[in-house]
Amino acid sequence: MLLLLCVCAITDARNMEVPKGLVPLLVGLTVLNIGVCFGFNCGYAINPARDLAPRIFTLIAGWGSDTFSAATVEGLAWWWVPVVGPHIGAILGVTLYEVFVALHHPETQDFTLPQVTPHQEPGSTSKDYEF
Repeated sequence: MLLLLCVCAITDARNMEVPKGLVPLLVGLTVLNIGVCFGFNCGYAINPARDLAPRIFTLIAGWGSDTFSAATVEGLAWWWVPVVGPHIGAILGVTLYEVFVALHHPETQDFTLPQVTPHQEPGSTSKDYEF
């Protein structure tokens, strides 16, 4: 949720107009900060491929299904949380940004330039003007 909330804030042109060259750097710093802050507690489950692929590899490589059957003290399997959680968090992050920030941007005003035609003197033709 935090990742998508920050990515929406960084890439929204109506928000703070981050220069295009700094967008990858700021998104990378956001990923790094989330990992540093929550990596120890949550196992850095920011990307389902980062958690699910090693579990599938250990299953195929012969270590058995222990990575999918490990449970808490209450008997609840938790392997699905890093797979499903980021998807739910992404939806929540974008929804929070849209509700609390994007909907409050002032309306853009459509501005069109008036059509300018070259001044022609009476009796002259358009061939007299070279563009």
